Amino acid sequence: MKSRLVLSALLVLLASCGSEITPPSEMECAATTGAGTSHQGEISADETWTAAASPHVITFDLSIRGATLTIEPCAEVRIQPGYAISIGGTAGAAPAALVARGEVIQNADGSSTIRPITFVPDMAGTHWGSIRALPTGFIDLEHVRSSGGGAQATAQNFGGTVVVLGGGGPALNRMLRTVDVTIEDSGGLGVNLQNFGAFTEDSANLTIRGSGQEPSSSSISSKQPILVAPPAVQSLPTGVYTGNAVDEIFVFNQSRVEMDEAFRNRGVPYRFDTGFAMSPLASAADGGLITWTIEAGVRMELLETPGNVWAITLGTSNGTAPENLWPVRVIAQGTVAEPIVFTSAASAPAAGDWGGIEWAAGPQAGNILRNVRIEYAGGDSGTSGFGCGPADNDAALIIRNWRPTEAFVTELTISDSASGGIVSGWTSDEDGPNLTEGNTFTNIGNGCEVSRWASQTAPACPGNDDIPDCL
Repeated sequence: MKSRLVLSALLVLLASCGSEITPPSEMECAATTGAGTSHQGEISADETWTAAASPHVITFDLSIRGATLTIEPCAEVRIQPGYAISIGGTAGAAPAALVARGEVIQNADGSSTIRPITFVPDMAGTHWGSIRALPTGFIDLEHVRSSGGGAQATAQNFGGTVVVLGGGGPALNRMLRTVDVTIEDSGGLGVNLQNFGAFTEDSANLTIRGSGQEPSSSSISSKQPILVAPPAVQSLPTGVYTGNAVDEIFVFNQSRVEMDEAFRNRGVPYRFDTGFAMSPLASAADGGLITWTIEAGVRMELLETPGNVWAITLGTSNGTAPENLWPVRVIAQGTVAEPIVFTSAASAPAAGDWGGIEWAAGPQAGNILRNVRIEYAGGDSGTSGFGCGPADNDAALIIRNWRPTEAFVTELTISDSASGGIVSGWTSDEDGPNLTEGNTFTNIGNGCEVSRWASQTAPACPGNDDIPDCL
């Protein structure tokens, strides 16, 4: 019965990928019989778990150190409540790997037969712990079906069925490979990526459903399919992330992002636990520049917490000269049908729920904000004195210390800002660019849809009918 349910889910996934894929037929894995094989302790030499010796029952925590554990197609792994598989060690330890690759057999009639590997609870109605990779560990899963992991009682680092802890950078540690993998009915998170741990580039077709079965044992809700710490957001594979207690990708902002990042449209919103910050390691004078790419249809949600108004902060600056700017380029190309949305995470959103986008440094050309909507922003930014208009620069979009040479903001909608719309916070005697044309502003709290930039020659802000402070 279990294999038929898994097959049904697989058929739905394959159907969504296009008609050129031939759905697999019945799964050819014989039912396990007998007591199987028990495992616990440490694996320090390469070994293989066969289908013939299934079920493989993990009766206590299992560690893989300096070795590779290979699991054959059709093998069944049963894990007793709360116990985990740990792979690798801290930085400098010998590498280790868990390789669990099922297979698809092509039949003579053109159909195919899947022979998966399964990870299930040893006791019905319970949850086992995690498959957990430490900095020198690698997890390789293909045609794998996992259910009932993510026990909250023994969760570490917020838990999850699959937990990946990278070594902390500076580069991504692509230590998780998932190809045609289903993770369901997790006690907490489905997948948890932290400290630069990331998916491999060939990961694809990941399905996570039923996450959040148990009450959270940590400071976060642990009911989402994925928790991911930037800059690993760019590594999230294609798949299906709906059907969980909370259908969103939880962006766990551990620190400022100092490399390129990309937010792909994965069908559910991105929810920031705090704010989000990006800035390169070098100034513009030294060639520093990083890029944030956002796909059409992406939705990002923020919400203030007691004592904090969270914002998206791009670049850093302490002046207008190239040596004082650490720029971030933004490529955010929405469409009419699939706009990019920055909004509140509140169930009943209100103006000022979050701070807005504070863009402290960017390249003068090459930015794109097209078919983007910014809602319920304009909370206290702590920024003042840039450009003309209200001295308090709270707004949905704040540009300061750098002057764009292009009207890169097109078909933008800003609504329900507690303060302003756009702050043109640069100083120049050159006209423009005027960021009002072709954009829509509704319910702007202070009435200043777009403030004018300040002139270098006096008066900096004329504030008359010919040259108003707000455009």
